Formats: sequence, structure tokens, C-alpha cells
Amino acid sequence: MVTPQRLATVGAVTILVVGISYLIGWHALWRVLLTVPWPTALYVMPLSALACTLAAGALLLTLGDRSRRARLLAACVVALAAIVLLEYLLGLSGGLERYLADAPARALLGGTHPGRPAPQSALALLFVGVALWCLADKRAYRYDFADLGIGLALFLSFMILMGHLFQAPVLYRSADGGLVGMALAETLLILGLALSALCLNPQGVVATFMAEGAVGATKRRTVPVIVIAPVALAFLQHWLVRWQALDPALGLAMMVTAYIVVFLALVEWVSRYLVRLEEERTGVYAQRESQAKQEGMTDMLTRLYNRRGWDQAVREAEARCRREALNACVIVIDLDGLKRINDTEGHAKGDELIRRAANALRMAARRDDVLARLGGDEFACLSVGCVPEHANEILKRLSNALVKSNVPASLGYAMRDIAGSIVAAFQEADQAMYTHKRARKAGRAEKPAQTSG
Repeated sequence: MVTPQRLATVGAVTILVVGISYLIGWHALWRVLLTVPWPTALYVMPLSALACTLAAGALLLTLGDRSRRARLLAACVVALAAIVLLEYLLGLSGGLERYLADAPARALLGGTHPGRPAPQSALALLFVGVALWCLADKRAYRYDFADLGIGLALFLSFMILMGHLFQAPVLYRSADGGLVGMALAETLLILGLALSALCLNPQGVVATFMAEGAVGATKRRTVPVIVIAPVALAFLQHWLVRWQALDPALGLAMMVTAYIVVFLALVEWVSRYLVRLEEERTGVYAQRESQAKQEGMTDMLTRLYNRRGWDQAVREAEARCRREALNACVIVIDLDGLKRINDTEGHAKGDELIRRAANALRMAARRDDVLARLGGDEFACLSVGCVPEHANEILKRLSNALVKSNVPASLGYAMRDIAGSIVAAFQEADQAMYTHKRARKAGRAEKPAQTSG
């Protein structure tokens, strides 16, 4: 699996190999280059090669958790870049470059300061060195400074790369033909160095770009459009103007219009994507909230309502009965002998009896009836819209289901219209259940009865 750390390692190793190759090459191959000169775009100044080699070493040491050595190499990169910039500011004709390349090799490089990196190269390497020094320190706030330095280095190197792409020699050549800017190979080397350093931030753009989930998917879809579309459009406009197929003013107007169209299309796409993500997030939260609420009102052993769920159902049913002028029946069921089973046979047998009772009640109750386990051995059933003629039938059905499941139980019921409310009906049904329980203990075959009416 490709990870930011692996990308950083590959980039650092590649830059290290290329930098060392250039350092060796300027000492060993300059005679060959005099006879078969390379294209100017492939040149990398010796000091730039040395700085990139040190920076790549700092990257690898940072990945290997050797922060002290990494900071030392990063400080060397900063020092080299700062010295080069000072040489330009002070107008020195010679500097560190004469120690890394022989006179013939520097003569081959040409320019007003042969072998010396361009000011923009030194500035970009200075930013990279500061960023690497910050990245070697694992404290989180350092990453902000590191990202700032990497961003500046990326801006400089990418700007010069665009200059090469659109063949704008003014960006990297002086009026007399001497090379004062970054060659293409040097530009790519520093750009790769900055991108490799960018991979080290665990919360940075590369890490989020490669992350799984909505954020990573969004960036992977939008970044290519943001980068490729303007470059492709500018490249097309450049060549149309160069071939004189398009007037420069018209080409500029076309480019501005194309950028606006692409930007608006991208904004529209991202907006729809964000709306969809928000809807999904809201739906997930609502589902989790509903699930948590449901679990908070459900008895985990029987999957019936618990006391909280029963109270909520009673409140809603009472409001419905008042609104629609409905009657309701409340049935209270209490299992017989549960404590004895728990004490003699264990709680596993007791739990089995409770589950068997719940399944029997669930199979016998009507679809819209509310079933709840209110306590250890106490159950309740609420039938909204039930009239007295149907109450006895529901009670008989529940009682027969319990008998068939070999669950001994006592039952009692009451009607809402007689008691005055569902809460009052529950209290009366509870008393009726205890009446039935006492009758069963006394050996009288008395059926469950209503306490009032």
C-alpha cells in the first residue's frame, strides 16, 4: 500500500542518488561534456546538487527518527543557501562554487557566476532547509512552520517549471544569454524535494489526499482538475498564439473566460458533493441517535420495551386516545416462580424462562400492541383502540400462549375509560394481577379479572 512515508522515502532516495551523481559528474565528466555538451535544461549547479543531497539525507534521517542528525543536515542546507544569497547581495564574483567544480567545469556551465545556483534556487533551498529543520522536531506546532516553508519552495519551483513548460526564457535566462535561473532538471529536483518533505506532515495535504474516506476522495477528485485544467488551457493558448492562430488579446480573454467556467463547474461539483456528504452525515447521526434512543428504551434480554420505553409509549398512547376519543386496555403479567428458578437452577434458566415468556407474548399480541418488560418478572401489554368485548379475548390469547410455552404467570387487566387514564388503568391492572396471583396460590382456578367495571 502506498503511504506518505513511502512516497517520502522514495523521493528522498531518488534525490540523494541524483544529487550524488551530479556531484561526481561535475568532477569526472566535464571533459566529455566539453565534446558532447548536454542541453542546458539538464544542468544542476554543484552547490544545488550538494544542498539537495544534504536535504535528502535530512529527510531520510527524519523518517528514521534521528532528529538531531536531521536538524544538523537541515541547518547545513540553510547555511549553504544563505551564503549563496549573501554572495548575490554583496556582489561577490566568486564563492563556494569554486570548491565544488574545477575551472573547466565551471567554464562549461557558463553565465556570470558559473557553478553558482540561481537566486531563486538558493531561496527555494533555504525554505526547504527551514522546513526540514522544523519537521525534524516532532512537536505538532512545528508542522505549521514546515508547511509554510514547503509551500514557498513549491511556489518558486512550480513557477519556474511553468516558465519552462511555456518556453518563457525571460524567467531563467539573462539578456546576455548567461544562465541565471533554474534549469529544468534543477527545478524538478527541488520540486521533488519539497513534495517529499510535504509527505512528512501526518495532517498535511499529502496525508489527507491519500487518506481513506470522504476527505481523501474529494481531494483526489478535485486536485487534478485544479492543477491540470489551468496548465492545459494555458498551454493550448500559448501554442495557438505562437502559431498565430489566435490574437494575443483574444487568447487572454479566452483564457480568463475558460478559467471562470472551469472554476464555476468545480464549485458546482464540490457544492453538490458537500451537500451529499452533509446529508449522509446528518442521516448517519440521525440513525445513530435513533438507534441509541431505541436501545435506551429496549430491554436487552427480551428486545421488548423497558420501563423507559413503556412510559414513553404510554404518554404517546394517552395523547392519541384523547385526540381520537379511543379506549385502551392495559394487561399486566407477572411470572410465577422466577425467583425459585434463579435460586435453585441458576440465572441462566431464569433468563430462558423470561425469553420464552417474551416470545409467547410477542406471538399472541396484536401487531399494534405495546409489549414491555417492566422488571425482573413483570410484563405489560397496552392495546390502544381495544373495547371491553375484545379485552377478554386478548387476555385469553396471551394467557393461552404462556400456558403453551410452559410459562406459569398471573395476569390482570383494566380499561382506560373506566380508570380514567392509561396510567390509572395500569395501576388497577396491577392490582388485578395480584388478585389472580393470590387466587392461584390458594389453589382456586380463578381466571384473570378486571378490578373495576
